[in-house]
Amino acid sequence: MKEQLRAYFSFSRKERIGIIVLIVLICGAGVVPAVIPATSGVEDSASFSEFRRQLAMLELPSDTGKSEDRGGKWKVQSQDFDRTSGNGHEYPSAATAAGSYAENRDKPRELFYFDPNTLDAKGWGRLGVRDKTIATISKYISKGGSFRKPEDLLKVYGLSEKDKEALLPFVRITRIVPSEQSDPPTREYSTPPSFAFTPKLPPVRLDINLADSLTWQRLPGIGKSLSARIVKFRDRLGGFTSTEQVRDVYGIHDTVFQKIEKWLFLEVPPKKIRLNLVAVNELATHPYCGTKLAKTIIEFRNQHGPFRQTTDLKQLASLSPEQYNKLIPYLEIN
Repeated sequence: MKEQLRAYFSFSRKERIGIIVLIVLICGAGVVPAVIPATSGVEDSASFSEFRRQLAMLELPSDTGKSEDRGGKWKVQSQDFDRTSGNGHEYPSAATAAGSYAENRDKPRELFYFDPNTLDAKGWGRLGVRDKTIATISKYISKGGSFRKPEDLLKVYGLSEKDKEALLPFVRITRIVPSEQSDPPTREYSTPPSFAFTPKLPPVRLDINLADSLTWQRLPGIGKSLSARIVKFRDRLGGFTSTEQVRDVYGIHDTVFQKIEKWLFLEVPPKKIRLNLVAVNELATHPYCGTKLAKTIIEFRNQHGPFRQTTDLKQLASLSPEQYNKLIPYLEIN
C-alpha cells in the first residue's frame, strides 16, 4: 500500500518545476490586486456625466435650455460648465458648443433678390446659408462653375430643404446678351487650313526600279504607307529583277497586284553584288540572304578560294533551292 501511494505522489523533475511555476502564478494573481489599488470609476463617471450634459445642450429641446428673444434668435439658458473634466482633459463648455450649433442651424435670414453667380460670401451669409455651404458654393464658382437657371440652386450640396424653399423665389440670374456691334473673336492662322478633298491622280505606267513613292501612290490600291514600303524594300534589294517580285512586298495582296500589274514594267536592271569582294556585313543586309547564310558563303570562299561562277553556291548544303533562285540574280563574278 505504501509503495502504491509513493508511486502515485512521486513526480519527475519537469513535473516538479511545472508545479512550482503554477503555484507562483496563483500566488501572484492573488497578491497583485492587493498591491495595485483598483482605479476609481468616479472620474470616468464624472466625464461621462459632463459629456451627457453637453450633448443634451446641443440637442436644444423645445421646452428647456432655450428661449426666444425679440429678434427671433434662440439663446441658451444654461450655465457654462467647467472646461476641465476630472481626468484632466479639456472640453468646450456646453453653452459655447450649443451656441455655435444654434448659430449655424438657425442663422438669421434676410431675403432679397440675388444672382448666385455674383453673390459674395457676405451676401450668402445674409441669406442665412451655413458657412460650410457658402464655402462649397464659392469653391464651385471659383473653378468655373455657374448657375444657368434658378433650379440649379436645388443641386447645391449641403443646402437644407428649408433654405431651398426660402431662397428659390428670390433667384434672379442675369443673362449676358452679346452686343450686336462687337464681332465674335476669331482665331488667326499663319496659313489658312485647307480641308478640301484632293482627288487622286490617274494611274500611269512606271518603271518599278525608278518610280518614287508619289508615283506609286497614283496606282489603285497603293497609299502613302504602302508606297513607302515598296521603295524601302526595293532599295534593300538593290532593285527588282521582275515585276512579279513586287508581290514580295508586305501588304501587296493578290487583289492589289492584279490591279497594278498592267501599269508596271522593268527597264533598269538591279544593282549586282560582287561575290568575291563583298564583305559579310554587306551581304547580310540583303533581304534574300541574312546573317547566317552570309557567314556561310564568306567562310566557303575563304576555305576554297574565290568563286569561279555563281553556280558554285549550289555546293552549300545550307542554301535551299528557293533561296538560290531568289539570290542568284543579284550576284556576279568580278
